[in-house]
Amino acid sequence: MVEPASERHEVEATEPDTPIVASFPPLIDEPAVVVEQASLHVRLFGSNEFFRLWLAQFVSALGDWLGFLAITILAASLGSGTGGAAVGLVMSARIIPGFFLAPVAGVMIDRWDRKQVMVVCDLGRAVVIATLPFVRSVTGLVLASLVLEVCTLAWSPAKEASVPNIVPSERLTSANSLSLAAAYGTFPLAAILFALLAQLAKWLGGIDALDFFQTDQTALAFYADMVTFLTSAFLISTLALPEAARRAKKKANGDKSNEANLTQTFRELKEGWQFIFLNPVVRSVNLG
Repeated sequence: MVEPASERHEVEATEPDTPIVASFPPLIDEPAVVVEQASLHVRLFGSNEFFRLWLAQFVSALGDWLGFLAITILAASLGSGTGGAAVGLVMSARIIPGFFLAPVAGVMIDRWDRKQVMVVCDLGRAVVIATLPFVRSVTGLVLASLVLEVCTLAWSPAKEASVPNIVPSERLTSANSLSLAAAYGTFPLAAILFALLAQLAKWLGGIDALDFFQTDQTALAFYADMVTFLTSAFLISTLALPEAARRAKKKANGDKSNEANLTQTFRELKEGWQFIFLNPVVRSVNLG
């Protein structure tokens, strides 16, 4: 006799040999969790490359502010009664080059390897900063400030032009905000560090063997600034910038379109100035 379907199903459901698989959720693959954890900074910064570039900018900006405080104090001490005028002259040497060289620097760096530009500028600034503890005249400090500013004018557009190549377009706004935070948010940190260096200078001042290296507060600030530039150069040297790879490939294929052409350079510079003065929004922002 054939059993009813309902009874047959009930018997089959109670069979001890029937494996129960569907009642357990699928196991989570452990490597997937590791990938999710490792991508935390990628979700914040957009890419690993920009994270390292941001770290380089953060360290470099911290040293910049530290050096700014030290240069101001050094200029005032070298003024010999005219400290205010000396500080103003040195600060002018950091500001004036931007009015004349910034537009040209942007046009020229667009034709150079941006990664190499940033590394060379960081190394150049480290060398200049290392000499400042031994400067004993306002003239020498002004010349050093001019060189520092020229290197900064080359470094900044190279960095800004590299960001769109390593950050997705939808994350550019966030990347720019993080860059501003690194550039200006490091000032209070530099001020705190500068104050701590005063205590370190007192301790090192008691070691006669270190007298040659100038262990006062401003000198220690310059040494710390030099280390930040060297650190920034190292971080940037590890970047794999797609733009640098593309330019190297074009150069290997004999394409010279990226080389500096004087006529093309002046044409692009003219177009840039026209855009600045003719576009009402850009003109208003620059005047402001």
